[in-house]
Amino acid sequence: MNNAKVIIAWSVLLIAFCRNNFAIPQKSGRNYDGKNRESPMMDYEAKAKLIARLVFFCEWPPDIHIAGTDTLLTVGAFEKNDIIGFLIEETKTRKFAGKHAKIIIIEDDGIIKTCNLLFINDVSKKRLRKILEIVENLPILTVSDTRGYAERGVMINLFTSGNRLAFNLNYTNLKKSGLHLPSRVLSVAEKLF
Repeated sequence: MNNAKVIIAWSVLLIAFCRNNFAIPQKSGRNYDGKNRESPMMDYEAKAKLIARLVFFCEWPPDIHIAGTDTLLTVGAFEKNDIIGFLIEETKTRKFAGKHAKIIIIEDDGIIKTCNLLFINDVSKKRLRKILEIVENLPILTVSDTRGYAERGVMINLFTSGNRLAFNLNYTNLKKSGLHLPSRVLSVAEKLF
């Protein structure tokens, strides 16, 4: 077998591996608040796990304090929703994507710049623009699960597709921020903006 066929075979295997590892099947059960889920779209635990997987692959610039494997990752959120609740629970007992994590609820916009990852819930268009202006060109990974946010500038936007969890990626803003995701992650994004 020549080199081109070997490369193609390995590429196909890698893409299949990434699709299986990033597409988290939805399951029934309870939300973080203990309430029964009405639909598979409410699987916040799966979204928290996907965020952890994406953070594991994300590379921050070398001068950022989370560059090592045993350092602190600061996750900011504007409210404690179910996804953040699962992340808080997970970080109490183990590392978050290989890093010790601190999760903060942002009450003052001045704190935003201290975050490594920012979870942006459903906010007004004006508020979203202001948040994205604050983090513009900074190495802060922005994540949401609100429809259409990748198109508006959020780097990773989670959503359900059939019976699996998927994500869109705003590669333009990711690149501007100095963050890097490997091509194997980019290849499993549903859409790149």
